[in-house]
Amino acid sequence: MEQYFPLVSYYLIYCFSPIFGFFLSLLVWLLVLYLSGFISFELSLLFFLAPTRLGVYIVMIAGWSSNSGYSLLGGLRVLVQNISYEIRLAFILLSFVVLICRYNLTYVYYFQVYLWLIFLSLPL
Repeated sequence: MEQYFPLVSYYLIYCFSPIFGFFLSLLVWLLVLYLSGFISFELSLLFFLAPTRLGVYIVMIAGWSSNSGYSLLGGLRVLVQNISYEIRLAFILLSFVVLICRYNLTYVYYFQVYLWLIFLSLPL
């Protein structure tokens, strides 16, 4: 497999943005320990929202650092999708916080034993 190196790009930022994205995706997988009961973390829902929202900016930085017009437009498109879709998803997830009165994902899990949240989220 041949490695592609853009000649006019910001090389370090261009190469480290996928590595940072991989690190953020592994950071979200830490929540599996919280859900299984090994570790108790009171703000686990906010911990889930923070790395998943930062993943959008990695694509935008990779598009900017390639120093190409089309890649920059793709990065800006990702930013617009962040505004239009992911902020709505965050508000839907935070509406469950109002219902449960906790930011802990284990309480979300225990709450769904009695009533599934998918039925409550249909109007949302």
